[in-house]
Amino acid sequence: MHQFQTERECHLDEAQLPSANLRDANLKDSDLRLATLTNADLVGSDLSDSDLRGTVFLNADLSNANLSGAHILGTEFTGVVFCNTIMPEGQVEFGGCAVKRMEAALKNVLTLARRCEIFSA
Repeated sequence: MHQFQTERECHLDEAQLPSANLRDANLKDSDLRLATLTNADLVGSDLSDSDLRGTVFLNADLSNANLSGAHILGTEFTGVVFCNTIMPEGQVEFGGCAVKRMEAALKNVLTLARRCEIFSA
């Protein structure tokens, strides 16, 4: 699977990026103004010093991401997971970590339930 990496400023202003795999992407100093990232995987991404004004993050995973120095005026964060995420002012947000643990536990339960159905059939 291709990983999105940049060595310099990236221009993705007004981009529509549904379900984008931007895991561990280097988006430092990027222009993502008015972009829409729905269900995007941004785990471990570097968005530091990026222009995120008016960007929509809907149900995106920003765990372990770096947003330090990012410009977020008018940015929408709806249903976003922040777990060990460095926020624009430098503080670290852990609020979504419990959600990630619950999702992982539920996934394990569902996997076990499927195995039981396979063996009981």
